[in-house]
Amino acid sequence: MIYCGGGIISARPPRSCIEFVERTGIPVASTLMARLFPETHELSAQVAGHARHVYANNAVNEADLLLAIGRAFR
Repeated sequence: MIYCGGGIISARPPRSCIEFVERTGIPVASTLMARLFPETHELSAQVAGHARHVYANNAVNEADLLLAIGRAFR
């Protein structure tokens, strides 16, 4: 599972993250600040975080491996 945060938006270009996800087929959840994927994208687990989509939160919590990109854990 990939968990993208707002830091990915400042990356040049953020499209490289989208290409990585599409090439590997790894599902991705994002924070509210990092909406790279449309919620209808087949690999999108939608937005995770407080009071967000339960599916995305469960996917992040239950992942065997979580790749956090541009995400601060405080």
